[in-house]
Amino acid sequence: MKEIAEKFQKFCVVPVVVLEDTKDAVPLAKALVEGGLPCAEVTFRTEAAEESIRLMAEYEPWEKLIFDR
Repeated sequence: MKEIAEKFQKFCVVPVVVLEDTKDAVPLAKALVEGGLPCAEVTFRTEAAEESIRLMAEYEPWEKLIFDR
């Protein structure tokens, strides 16, 4: 739990995103990393959420925090 808290302190901002299509997951992760935000909260508001999280978690520079429903 301490590791997660330290990551939140490091980033200060965690974007909350809704993805309608899984094809947008990796390009979004890439754009966020390039902009200095290697994390996001993906909401479970769409059917694409679970697969989008899986794809984003595989993106190497991406910070893996908690992926939970």
